[in-house]
Amino acid sequence: GNIMQFGFIFTTKPIMPNLGKINPLKGLKNLFSLKKIVESIKIILKVGIVFTIAFIVLLKFMQELPRVELYTMVAQLTWLRDRAIVLAAIVIVAFLIIAVLDVFLVRFQYFKGLRMSKQEIKDEYKQMEGDPQVKGRIRRLQMEAARRRM
Repeated sequence: GNIMQFGFIFTTKPIMPNLGKINPLKGLKNLFSLKKIVESIKIILKVGIVFTIAFIVLLKFMQELPRVELYTMVAQLTWLRDRAIVLAAIVIVAFLIIAVLDVFLVRFQYFKGLRMSKQEIKDEYKQMEGDPQVKGRIRRLQMEAARRRM
């Protein structure tokens, strides 16, 4: 598609390395930006919530262990399999709930970021309608000119 639009263009510019793009200070700035820190806190909270839920479920299962000692080996393995399935299901449900909440939070933040600030609204109004001070001055000059004609 490029050849049909512009013809064959040979340049070495894309091949040449740009040392300006390898700036460690800029990388550190991006690494410790407010957005990255908030994302890190969200991830830590998500993992913490899931681990807490799993720990509580495991504690409940641990209360059953003294009885399980009396079971046969097959019954013990069945008990263990059933508890593993329950634990996995609870963790999956917790992850799904967290994912749904995260989707709503990300969408809210996205749409909040799209909104214009008060200054942007003022600037857009000035651009569309003109500066109120300039409009007032023009109106005043027109009134003075109309008075002089009378």
